[in-house]
Amino acid sequence: MKAEQRTAKRLPSSRPVVYLHDKHNSYATMTDFSSNGIGFIADIESLDNDFIEVHFDIIANKEIYPFQFKAEVKHCTHLNHKCHIGVQFDITTQAYTQLYNQLASR
Repeated sequence: MKAEQRTAKRLPSSRPVVYLHDKHNSYATMTDFSSNGIGFIADIESLDNDFIEVHFDIIANKEIYPFQFKAEVKHCTHLNHKCHIGVQFDITTQAYTQLYNQLASR
């Protein structure tokens, strides 16, 4: 088993994710998010080091915060007929970082 490389706290989530790969949209369910990326369950396999675009939102303080990032696939683990995909954002925004830090400090 591969050793954990992330040091940022992961926060659980079950929000929908839309990801774009090779000009195709796919839908998934987020499992967690951190300061640098997200994990999600998808029907379609992605290859390590692929670049995709992810669209998702986070609910906090009774508000919805939408985000869109380019990301690199860091792992794709097969789970029965689905895959758990972990991606690292290319660049985050100040709004995302502030929201993550606020939620992670609770």
